[in-house]
Amino acid sequence: MSICVECGEFELFYVLACGDSAVGESNVLLYAGEELTALNQEIRDMDAAFGALDRAKVEGDPETVIEAQDHLAKMLEGYVRPTERLPDKHLVQAYSIRGKKWTRIRSDKMRNHWRSYKIDTSLLQAQTGAAGTSELDRGKLRQAFTSVRDKIKSDLSDGITYKQQIAKGEASGSITDVWDANWLKWVDAVNDSLSYSASGAHFDLSAGAQLMRGYAGFGVQLGYDPKKGAYSLKGNAEARAILGEAKATFNGYFVDRDGWHALIDLSEQDASEAGTQARLDFGYFRFNATVSANAMLGASVYATAGLEFKTEPAGKVLVKPSAADSKGEVAAGLFAGLEAGGSVKGAFEWYNPGLVEAGGVVESPKWAAFVSVGATVAVNAGAGLEGVLKITYENGKFMFRCEARAVLGVGAKGGLLGEVNFAKILEFIKYIYCQLKDNDFAFLRFVAEDAWQALVQVTISLITEGSIALEAALEPIRSANAAEDFARKVKARPSALIFAAPEAKGAILYKLSERYLFSFEEHQEAAILTVVGTMQSQREWAQVVERITVTGMKSSAAAGYARLRAVLDGGSARKFEALVRAINSLPTNTMLAGEPVHVRNVA
Repeated sequence: MSICVECGEFELFYVLACGDSAVGESNVLLYAGEELTALNQEIRDMDAAFGALDRAKVEGDPETVIEAQDHLAKMLEGYVRPTERLPDKHLVQAYSIRGKKWTRIRSDKMRNHWRSYKIDTSLLQAQTGAAGTSELDRGKLRQAFTSVRDKIKSDLSDGITYKQQIAKGEASGSITDVWDANWLKWVDAVNDSLSYSASGAHFDLSAGAQLMRGYAGFGVQLGYDPKKGAYSLKGNAEARAILGEAKATFNGYFVDRDGWHALIDLSEQDASEAGTQARLDFGYFRFNATVSANAMLGASVYATAGLEFKTEPAGKVLVKPSAADSKGEVAAGLFAGLEAGGSVKGAFEWYNPGLVEAGGVVESPKWAAFVSVGATVAVNAGAGLEGVLKITYENGKFMFRCEARAVLGVGAKGGLLGEVNFAKILEFIKYIYCQLKDNDFAFLRFVAEDAWQALVQVTISLITEGSIALEAALEPIRSANAAEDFARKVKARPSALIFAAPEAKGAILYKLSERYLFSFEEHQEAAILTVVGTMQSQREWAQVVERITVTGMKSSAAAGYARLRAVLDGGSARKFEALVRAINSLPTNTMLAGEPVHVRNVA
């Protein structure tokens, strides 16, 4: 069988790195005849499998995505060894010289090549160039490719035989010119990607790096101007970092942008102080995350349905692949043994159901961030988690620990640690209040007692000072003028008041009900009505009225009523009794999760 060289019935592939000795590292391989037909079929098969996964991700149906991931994992079974840099079998990222594109080929499918031409492997090590950035030596690589080109041209002229097939003919100037231009396209692309990174960047040729590029979409044509950065990739990753250093950055919502309704059964203890619920409603969560991973770990993020999070003692969050319960086990199994790595940063967001006042929407429902994840923290980040969620107060910070699956849903595993930044403290107060509203207005057992006390003081401080000054929050008011000034601030009904916990509202009512000689307490009486008017249910009022004490600690409802009625008189007293009657018509206990907070202008 004769191969027509002028007709292009042969192809050259440059394999940069392969652990299969029959393929080798930094070799230009020539294929023709039946061997090229078989290799092209392999390329089509792999492109179809990767393409199906790409399409499934665009369509966004989780079941279809997992099915495509598992199908591809079955094709790659035996070709992924997470702990080996270049195993004897792996997915090879080979560059098609004539096709000007990266191909995805299983290594053992490349063994039947007609000829192999060596390129010095040292030329694939990035060096620091004149500009101070890492790059491949384009000039030396060009010389090496020119030498190989001349050898191939000579061999074709003499005739190359393989299994009773022959490729013989003249490689004209037009053919060799295409080789010269196309060989260097990937060099320019790699150098552009390396210059994008900091000095010291390296060109990763490991099997994991090649696999990640395969998942990232480097089966596409490279006929572009690399200086314009015209890459086509999926997953919101930086294409240049993937091509050079095999570093991927994934930005998005985990597990899903629509969030996860965290309804968590508590089997060992009552969900609430009142003991009327078998589980807690934590509200709707989602994780707005940036995951940075490279090589094999980066490939696993593309390839699997879930992530397992691991929080280190200093607060850094690492990831590793996982299935989503029983779904996606085939794909997750492909990366068995892979250690957690990379980094995760972002924020927990909760679905704030909004605020309604007198029938009008004051604050529309929205997703809002309130917990930062992945930052270094000066606390015992490695402390064990008690239950599925725990909020603590450590070194002046509110810390948020949770089981990932319970809070984020199927597909998330491991544990996460987050910090409530004081810039988000009001959002945190709103979140806690809505959990109270949705859970009987009972003490939330997932909040540590010292954290609860700090939250009460923070809330009062925001109301009285407009800032956080915990040491002054519970100090008594010492004059009539100061009491009236405090009352004016409460009457303005700041958000912190509306969303204050029962202990905070009780302590505020105690301050407002202080009596002073020669004071008419007009503003104080109006402010008391303002606080009482923020009640959401009978249960909330019952919790507040028995906490009208200096610190908001529990006393008795009788003592609370007596203290308020002693300061209220005339019209204020009548309005108060009317307000109490209105509260008695409110829902008895828990309201439906997701219901907005209502402020009634009964006062």
